[in-house]
Amino acid sequence: MEFKEGLETFGLVDLLRIHHEALEWVFRDTFEPLLASQLEATFKPSNLSEPGSNRRRHTYGDTSLTLGAVLAFATGLDRIPTVGFPTQPLLEFLHEDGPALFPTANTCSLVLRLPV
Repeated sequence: MEFKEGLETFGLVDLLRIHHEALEWVFRDTFEPLLASQLEATFKPSNLSEPGSNRRRHTYGDTSLTLGAVLAFATGLDRIPTVGFPTQPLLEFLHEDGPALFPTANTCSLVLRLPV
């Protein structure tokens, strides 16, 4: 009710009724599968090793795992929110000499840590 009253303050309720299709994407949930390109664009690598170094190498995960499951593990959501995340999700890499052998995540700060 307060949301509607706030919109009425600026005369937006009538505009939304007339042009509802303009903001339909904000209120509708899409059921399209998450794409690898979307997941790649969402997470910013934060601690990459120097290009050409032995520590910088690619790893490939289990192909039976869905991208939605990876996103849910890292953020608690299986889809990217329409309005985006409140902060930039980060991707960190854990090396053999580091503290962890398994992927970890912090869903509050949106950090996904992957072992190399």
